[in-house]
Amino acid sequence: MGSATNEPLAAADTDTDTATEAEAASLDGRRARRDRNRDAVVDAFLDLLNEGDLNPGVAAVAERSGVSHRSVFRYFEDLEELFRVAIEHQSERTADIGYLHGLGRGSFDERVEALINHRITLFDATQNVSKAARLRAPNQPILQASITSGRALSREQIRVQFRKELRLMNREDASAALGSIDVLLSVEAYDLYRNAQSRSRSRTAATLSFAIRRLLESGPEG
Repeated sequence: MGSATNEPLAAADTDTDTATEAEAASLDGRRARRDRNRDAVVDAFLDLLNEGDLNPGVAAVAERSGVSHRSVFRYFEDLEELFRVAIEHQSERTADIGYLHGLGRGSFDERVEALINHRITLFDATQNVSKAARLRAPNQPILQASITSGRALSREQIRVQFRKELRLMNREDASAALGSIDVLLSVEAYDLYRNAQSRSRSRTAATLSFAIRRLLESGPEG
């Protein structure tokens, strides 16, 4: 009797477990699909930025990503949120080239060449996204703080790379030299060299090498 009575209960439990598993699988599938679509929107937005469209509209993003216009705003509150997430993804994309190996090591010539090549490679990969970020930064405090932090890290990288030479100068000259090199190796200056002055990659590198050597070999006052 006891066994016969328990059989329907066991079957009901099995049915319940099966239904629960099916619901969980369905939910996981929807989440995975949502994550894929969200990533597709971010990738499309970044691709448009990197191709030179510094202010991609929803229609362009939707067409590139294959996601509907309405769905873009289902995944993101507005384009500004999409931009912030895209910047995070860009940082992940360029993490490997953002790090300068052997910082502060090698001969003076090696360190000059290494830093210039590193910056040019990084700027070639991020120039348009960086430009778009600077355009939006005044109205986005979080983005502005990120840019400010990045500039501080960039300056510190230069200081460490050339600390041997900077230590040979008095404090005022070292500060002037560091500040000048910081400007020379900024993404804003790179945009000027490559676009406004129409310099090739090699000519830009030669220009930077000439200026940095002059500053560090003779000091700001020559």
